Parts: sequence; C-alpha cells; structure tokens
Amino acid sequence: MSYVIKDVEKKHWLNIDRVINNATCDIITVVEPVYSYKAATQFDSIEECADIMKEIKAEGNYDIPVYATENVEELLEAEKKAKEQDDEALRKAAQKKLDEIVKDLKDKGMSDDDIRKTLSQGFVVSDEEVKQAKEE
Repeated sequence: MSYVIKDVEKKHWLNIDRVINNATCDIITVVEPVYSYKAATQFDSIEECADIMKEIKAEGNYDIPVYATENVEELLEAEKKAKEQDDEALRKAAQKKLDEIVKDLKDKGMSDDDIRKTLSQGFVVSDEEVKQAKEE
C-alpha cells in the first residue's frame, strides 16, 4: 500500500523532497503543497510518513500539527466511485431529457422518422440537470 501526507487544514497534499545544503552538508526537507494526491510524495508505510513528519517538525521550518496520512488505494477507490456516480447521474439526466424531448415531439405530431432526424442533431444536458439527477 502507498500513503500520502495531507495538510487537513489547507486541504492539499504534500510533495516532500530532501536536499543537501552544499555549504553546511545538512539535509534539508522541502515541503511543497500540491493540488492532487497523485502529485504528492508516496510512502510505503504509515511509519515512514510518521518518521518524515518527525523530521519536518525537528527541522522547525514547517508547522505540521494539521497533517494526516491517507491511503492512496482508498483515495483511488473513492475517486472511482465518485466518477461512477457522476457517470450514472449523467446517464439518468440524458435519458430523462431524451424521454421529455421525444414526448414533446410526439405531442406535436411528429413522425418517428422526423423525431430521429431531429434527435440526430443532438441535445444538451445542462449541469443543473445532472445535479438534479444526482440528488434523485
């Protein structure tokens, strides 16, 4: 399993790099906020995360009380589930809109062939319609 460190308060993940100061030969830890956990430094264990957080705290350059360790596999699974839910909401919204358009066109007396021609030009599903389908 892989783990990343997240700044819970600021809601970003951390890219951590260790460099050597050429003048003093000291090892310096550089912590950079990144928007995605995919760009964050990954560690093999929670213990490695705890060790690097101790090093960061010992150096005193960064405030770390709001850092947390997250499991990358769980983040990937949550992202996949959210995408599936978004896709399902889009499908539901598109089907609902299609049904409404077909009903409206039939009520206007259009033939099935004319309806197909009209629908072959496509239709737009708004973000609001997708949001509404998500809530249903």
